[in-house]
Amino acid sequence: MAEPAPTPPTSGITGSVAIWPIEPVSRVGGGPTSRPIAVAIVVSDRAGTVVARTSSGADGRFALDVPPGHYTVQGIHDIGGPGMLMRPVRVVVESGAHAEVTLILDTGIRMPQRRPDLDV
Repeated sequence: MAEPAPTPPTSGITGSVAIWPIEPVSRVGGGPTSRPIAVAIVVSDRAGTVVARTSSGADGRFALDVPPGHYTVQGIHDIGGPGMLMRPVRVVVESGAHAEVTLILDTGIRMPQRRPDLDV
């Protein structure tokens, strides 16, 4: 009996989503300036065709398989408010690898000298 063919390695996109900043001012002693959020995730190819959809969990994490190529990853949120913005992220997926992305829902509040990627 023949051995089953090995499963080829998958490629795709993994990432996290956070809302930042979550406080209007920095507090003495620190504390988190961001928190993970659950949002819908849409992945489009270079032509703008949606090729995959998923959602981030309550921990902000998501993962999906897509073929190697160039993609735009967009988080879709229903959190309202003036100044709220989530920019899409462009990513290149290599064969057999998962590209890592971080999506930030910017609340529009400004805090000095803190970066969202330090708390995610």
